[in-house]
Amino acid sequence: MKTFIKLIVKYFILLAILYLVSVIFLGERNSLRSNFINYRIGSYGHMYTRLKEIESVNNVDILFIGSSHSYRGFDPRIFKKLGYKTFNLGSSAQTPIQATYLIENYIEKLNPKLVIVETFPLMFCKDGTESSLDIISNSKLKLKTLKLVFKHNSLIVYNTTIYSFYRDVFYAEKASFMENKIKENDIYINGGFVESKPRYFKDRFYKKQSWKFNKKQFDEFDNLINILRKNNTNYILIQAPLTSALYKSYTNTKEFDEKISQYGKYYNFNELIELIDTLHFYDANHLNQEGVRLFNAEVIKLIQNEM
Repeated sequence: MKTFIKLIVKYFILLAILYLVSVIFLGERNSLRSNFINYRIGSYGHMYTRLKEIESVNNVDILFIGSSHSYRGFDPRIFKKLGYKTFNLGSSAQTPIQATYLIENYIEKLNPKLVIVETFPLMFCKDGTESSLDIISNSKLKLKTLKLVFKHNSLIVYNTTIYSFYRDVFYAEKASFMENKIKENDIYINGGFVESKPRYFKDRFYKKQSWKFNKKQFDEFDNLINILRKNNTNYILIQAPLTSALYKSYTNTKEFDEKISQYGKYYNFNELIELIDTLHFYDANHLNQEGVRLFNAEVIKLIQNEM
């Protein structure tokens, strides 16, 4: 019996080694990666530069967390003019799963007086795989990262984690990589913000649609809010503005507002600010710099009542 068990153990060890070698082999050949690995260091959204910069940041007044509406919507330069030290920890397609992970890792270091949680309804509909792959590819892996990995139970997440770890160990890639601060229409601004070069949205029509919410993301949002409360950190919840044409196409926006308002002070700026789609946005979801300026001015009025 003992001999049989030893054979089984050896067999599984051999399989594990072969699997690891196979993942690395596929990772080294971009054309073969397909849907098995999605390692994207220095990808869209400047997550690598943001996580590199945060290593030298401590004790901020305001921390922003959320999706691209966060890192493209809250400009630290505007807040700095009024004496606020801020950092934007948004990331592309960030769902509550990644927001919770990032808050757990950085809230003690950043020690914010106020956290602004950007709440885009679409991020409560996704499974979060895209955003986790972005973080795994652009951060130094540690034991806490495994908690994020196991929340997905996804082959592509496991494979990308293995390959990312391999690139770290054998190439020290995360330490030596240099990401350009200017990429096509995007400019990375210190403090985690990404400014878009001047562009304007071309008006369009949208069919009626509705958000299809993922209960798992609301459960994770519970975890996020509980961490903030346990840390005695003040927070407000903000939905950044979309183009009015896109926003009005959704039929269940009130349902989302009711759900989110249960977690704390919540402000839906689609209902609180008047913007012009073709003047203040560069695409259906994101403000251009003039839109950011107007939006941030209104957010600052809220903050002055909170701090």
